[in-house]
Amino acid sequence: MGFVSPLNFAEGRLRSNLIAAADTIIDGYRASAVTRPSDFPWTRARKCLRHALELDPTDSKVKGKLALTEGYVNLIQNPRPPKASLSIDSFRQSASYLPKTPDPHLGLARLYVYAFHNIGEADAEFQQAEQLGFHLGPRELAQKADGYMYRSEFELARARRAAGKNRDESEKWLQMCHDDIENARKLYEPLVGFSNVSTSLEQLYQDRSEQIRLEQASLQSQPVAGNQ
Repeated sequence: MGFVSPLNFAEGRLRSNLIAAADTIIDGYRASAVTRPSDFPWTRARKCLRHALELDPTDSKVKGKLALTEGYVNLIQNPRPPKASLSIDSFRQSASYLPKTPDPHLGLARLYVYAFHNIGEADAEFQQAEQLGFHLGPRELAQKADGYMYRSEFELARARRAAGKNRDESEKWLQMCHDDIENARKLYEPLVGFSNVSTSLEQLYQDRSEQIRLEQASLQSQPVAGNQ
């Protein structure tokens, strides 16, 4: 049995405690329904993991967890492009070190929804998290709904600009808008009362009313058969 010096033992115990402290924060966020990452002490987790990595620079798992915390710290400090893109790099790096954990994919999904309004990319990350065993909770479902609503509003704006100029173009965007409004509605309605869902759902209903109004205006602008 090899001799373990008191110094090595103390360093090992310190390192384990630092990692455990960071894990409490990472695991706590994953298991919670808290909607704002800023409600969790990501800077503290990052500090713990930096010290742990100094004690053992070869630990790839600690590198992955550190990259995860750096992604969240930047996301909180820089929620909008272009600096928000730094979080993409951190989360991608985290996923490369931790290929079996859903955490980096959940970070990426949130980032794609709120920083870039890209529900296509967000959906892919949610699916990846599910494949890794994560069950989407109300926080993630609300994020997906927000993503579909943001895209529907983009499509509604495109339809509005095309109205009266290019009927086919307007109707194309209106159909896409209708589909995304339905996607968002189906996710929002079971979550009424959670976070800001009720307010978002009210906005969605207003968007649907405008979508219907533009659709009806487009139909009324079509020439009547026999009067062409």
